[in-house]
Amino acid sequence: MIKKLVLSKIKRPQGIFTRRFLNKLLFLLNHKIFPSRDERRSTNTTNIYYDVSGISIFDLKTGVQRAVKNILQELHNNLPAGFNLVPVACSSALKGFYVVNMQLGEQLKFTHTNIKISPRQGDIFLSVEIALNEHINQSDLLDNFRNKGCKIFFVVHDLLPILLPNCFTRNHRNNFIEWLTTTSEYSNYICVSRTTKLYLESWLKENNKNNKCFNYRVGYNFENNLMTKGVTKKEKESITQINKTKYKFLMVGTIEPRKQNLFVLKEFNKLWKKGLKDISLIFVGKIGWMCEDAIDNFKQHPLLGENFFHFPSASDELLQYLYKSSTALIYASLNEGFGLPLIEAAHYGLPIIARDKPIYHEVVGNSAYYFDEEDALDEVVKEWLLLFKRNLHPKSQNIPAVTWEETAKDIIDIICKR
Repeated sequence: MIKKLVLSKIKRPQGIFTRRFLNKLLFLLNHKIFPSRDERRSTNTTNIYYDVSGISIFDLKTGVQRAVKNILQELHNNLPAGFNLVPVACSSALKGFYVVNMQLGEQLKFTHTNIKISPRQGDIFLSVEIALNEHINQSDLLDNFRNKGCKIFFVVHDLLPILLPNCFTRNHRNNFIEWLTTTSEYSNYICVSRTTKLYLESWLKENNKNNKCFNYRVGYNFENNLMTKGVTKKEKESITQINKTKYKFLMVGTIEPRKQNLFVLKEFNKLWKKGLKDISLIFVGKIGWMCEDAIDNFKQHPLLGENFFHFPSASDELLQYLYKSSTALIYASLNEGFGLPLIEAAHYGLPIIARDKPIYHEVVGNSAYYFDEEDALDEVVKEWLLLFKRNLHPKSQNIPAVTWEETAKDIIDIICKR
């Protein structure tokens, strides 16, 4: 099993010594060295097994992992009587789900155990994680859980590897389709939006599946005890330079093809070449996949550190500051399952310029300034600035607020009461 994990990294040797990989290796070594034992159960409670297979190994600080953490905390705070919340984790190279001890506080802390879970009739398994390989490896076990009377729920954040195949590697596309095909044999699904639910129901119908599908309202809350903190000296220097520009345009999200960062940068190049040097463009997002050309362009850009900035490891504290101090959020992504930065921007009253897609209309309605596929973004920005200067731009404050507590209550209603 350990050999399998190490061999999976041979083609990508740069990943062997990352903290994430080493934590996975420690997880496996722990379960190989120390024998597992079955969990001890109270006879009068129903267990909700909450999957933390990814976040308990390493926090990638993505939007999905923010959701995993916040939903976990709010489920803990709002659990109905008679239910017991049990964080669990699994591996792509080891069979079984194991109990994970959780410590709430300023930062969530997890400790893995060797206690293997044994679900029974009426129990619930819930995963908000994106852990494709881990779940595929546990498919027989999850099917067995279902046959014992345990209800299985997977959250579907999007179907983008199917809808936008060119924005993902072949391996990721194949993994996602295998994950969806496999889990559709035993799972119910909870989607992060009505639009994603429609996409999923269409795929299930095309593949002769009749799984139950639900959706919940996605919450947000930066100002809570799960917020990551800290701003580096280099980041502070960049902020000083950003504040020398009058109009600051922010993009938030992992750097990968779907987000269209390189397209946006090229459009802003046109603005800067026209002499509009009072405008800055700020990218906040870790380096993702299929983005080598984009990163090369970032590093070689003549205005990097002057009008153009990229924060690949921003804390929530820094991101919060940028939301508060920017002029507008640009959301040029080709599609999303939800689009959490839209809600986060609205929370801080930051105006939104977004690509005209059904999902964004679902999330922010008429509270964004939309541009079409054929529109030149540099002209869109200039038009928006004219409206902004006259205070005639769409206001994001009109977007209804949803808390993570409400999200958790939506989920409880789905998994516990239906």
